[in-house]
Amino acid sequence: MTLLTKEEEILIVEMKAQSIPALLILGILFIAIGIYLWLQGSSDSQNAFLLLGIGFVSLLIWMQTKRRVIKISSCGGAPLAIDVKQMSQEKYEEFIDKLQQAKANRIEYLFKS
Repeated sequence: MTLLTKEEEILIVEMKAQSIPALLILGILFIAIGIYLWLQGSSDSQNAFLLLGIGFVSLLIWMQTKRRVIKISSCGGAPLAIDVKQMSQEKYEEFIDKLQQAKANRIEYLFKS
């Protein structure tokens, strides 16, 4: 009887959203400081608008770097992340179902041998 190797054992298949949270935090922080300086009405209004601009650009970059991934983890190796941003929900659910079916077929084949 042949058993699954550690690399063949798929432990976790999960759908995750990945992003760079530091960009979100910096964007919100720069916007908050920019609004504060602008409301003070001091001679720092140029700095306020600069901070507001940097904050909005940081938020835009954060929104562009967000992605949805299917993360496949096994016992023996590093997790595999597959970007599904361009896939519809139906397509990636179908992909996960096919992956689970392939795993079940492989286990069934190994135990028949």
